[in-house]
Amino acid sequence: MTAKLEFCLLGPLVVRCEGTILAMPRGKQRTLLAALLLSPGRTVPVDELAELLWASGPPPSARVTVQNYVMRLRKALGETARTRIDTRPGGYRINLGGTDLDVSRLATMLASAQTSARAGRWEEAASSAAALSLLGEALLVVGQPSRARTRHTTACDIASDIGDKYQQARAHDGLARAHHALARPGQARDHWAEALALYTHLGTREADQVRAQLARRHPR
Repeated sequence: MTAKLEFCLLGPLVVRCEGTILAMPRGKQRTLLAALLLSPGRTVPVDELAELLWASGPPPSARVTVQNYVMRLRKALGETARTRIDTRPGGYRINLGGTDLDVSRLATMLASAQTSARAGRWEEAASSAAALSLLGEALLVVGQPSRARTRHTTACDIASDIGDKYQQARAHDGLARAHHALARPGQARDHWAEALALYTHLGTREADQVRAQLARRHPR
């Protein structure tokens, strides 16, 4: 019987085998695994992986180094690794079941949230907005600001529709960080200002954190 693997990207990257956390390689190898997990079923070209792993420019040995990273990942994943991470022409592909990745489960939650909001089930919709914000934060950590922006935008829309000001503020904060990573300072400043206004109205400690971000990144 094949062991059940669960991949978690919401928060620190974690891999569980039958509920037990596996010791995964650190550094660039974890970034490589995250990049594959964010594109399940798609062959990710080696050049694309190299650009993600070496932001300042891949070294001449990048292709061989990526190959070695994949080999170590397979070793860490155990006996199922050969069927999980395929070597494809020009790149690598990770194969996942529908519930193997927490991000995929969250996509199902998004569809449920939209249905709940349309039906007036606000508590269910609020729970899904919070989960979307977590996904956006995870995408920022692994260097996917465009995808993070999309998730935070959806979370913000849902939170606004149901009147959840805390989740709305959280989504604006995430949108600000996504725009900052995309080198869009004007949009980042506007979203931080929205987040600050909401957090201040709610009287939460996040107001001080956002105020500090604005002061540091957008001094008057």
